Amino acid sequence: MPGSKHNQRGFTLIELIVVIMLIGIVSATAVSRFSGVNSISAPVYRDQLISSLRLSQMRAMQTRDICHRWLLGSRQARQVDIGLATCNTTKFPTGDAFGQEQTAVVVEDNLSVRFSLQVDEAPATLPSAFDFDSFGRISQCDEGCQITVNGSDELSICIEEEGYIHAC
Repeated sequence: MPGSKHNQRGFTLIELIVVIMLIGIVSATAVSRFSGVNSISAPVYRDQLISSLRLSQMRAMQTRDICHRWLLGSRQARQVDIGLATCNTTKFPTGDAFGQEQTAVVVEDNLSVRFSLQVDEAPATLPSAFDFDSFGRISQCDEGCQITVNGSDELSICIEEEGYIHAC
């Protein structure tokens, strides 16, 4: 009836959808707060290690006659300074020199993330060094290597004998 007024009570469809969306956003935020930073740190550090390894590998395939050694410790990793005349070091640089390299990966002190290594299916001691050849292969990984990132999850990086680096 066109002239009569009806008192309708309730919510419109748009109001209900907005409220449901807000509840979803708040619950997603709350879940990430309660799960903590450690739940996402292992995948992040695994991806950073893969990127660091691949960058060092690309450098080795593109340049000759410089150091192509990559170091792995229990809480840090990076390529050795490429300007070094000798490549025989297994010591990480200290202070600001460590973080200035693009391949540097450091686990923050408040996180319980650790790295471990298996070379040719046997546990290896850390720190360890990987030497890339001009084809991008790592001379220490004759039968493959595996780096494990231990955090809230245990995630692995596989380095195949022909040089393929991937999450496994």
